[in-house]
Amino acid sequence: YNNGAMSRWVSTWQEGDLAEWRGPIGQFDHTPNKFQHLVLVAAGTGIAPMISIIQHVLNNDVDETRVHLVFCCRSSSDVLCRSLIRDFTDYWNFSVTYFLTQDTQENSSMRQRDKVVYSRLSRELLRRELPENLNQTRVVVCGTRSFDKDMMNYLALSGFPPDCVHKF
Repeated sequence: YNNGAMSRWVSTWQEGDLAEWRGPIGQFDHTPNKFQHLVLVAAGTGIAPMISIIQHVLNNDVDETRVHLVFCCRSSSDVLCRSLIRDFTDYWNFSVTYFLTQDTQENSSMRQRDKVVYSRLSRELLRRELPENLNQTRVVVCGTRSFDKDMMNYLALSGFPPDCVHKF
């Protein structure tokens, strides 16, 4: 992010500079076939833990869990891991919906066949992304603090069982 505090700081680094990191923070345990549906709701860099979860499910031939990624970004140029996500769509049990808040269909670089909503993810739009049978669905949320708070609120207001939600 051009105006992000971390981005400005990292841009001052020189080759050979040392950085210490903590993390990853958080843990997610997936039991194959425990839920019919796994809905991953990510914003921006919140895609990072979702990629590992998706790979874990898709690389297990016994796991028939249907994975649906809801990926929120400002614009199509902010979609991280785009080619990897496109590769995931080759699997029968993976789908993705992109929510782009600052793009329009005219200026987007998304493919024609990509499912894209040019809007901020609202409670109503999130509910549409969830399967009918909420008791057979697990949701994982990862984004900014405000995004996570909104998504957790939307899920609660939609009657989603709190024990079936994981937030990083």
